[in-house]
Amino acid sequence: MSSNRYLLKSFTLIELLVVIVVLSILAGIAVPGYIGVKQKIRDQGAKANLRLIYAAEKNYRIEARNYTTTTDTGNTNELLSLDLSDADHWAYSVPQADNSVTPATFCAEATHGEGSSIEAWHLSSADPEPAEGTCP
Repeated sequence: MSSNRYLLKSFTLIELLVVIVVLSILAGIAVPGYIGVKQKIRDQGAKANLRLIYAAEKNYRIEARNYTTTTDTGNTNELLSLDLSDADHWAYSVPQADNSVTPATFCAEATHGEGSSIEAWHLSSADPEPAEGTCP
């Protein structure tokens, strides 16, 4: 009788497989949503830092009477007195600045990734809202 009681308390292989299938389906639904949210948060951080660069460039122009160009995040931090060290693997630069035209212009960009999977955002002195892509 005790051996029958032991069999009644255990799970069958079918029950375990059903649980594994249900958990796999739930994971298949949840993981893509998580990745999408993570990407949106990363993009929002890049856009916020580009807005900081925009404000810093405007301040730099007031003091130096021109916009500056920068080649990388460290150079951007140094010239514009910023701290973008926690930039979540984004690289920030101001590759274009034209002080010979009136009004003077600049374009700042944030890039992330390598090879064919590069993500980028940019903004210009004419439009402080970040747009997808690199500087035109």
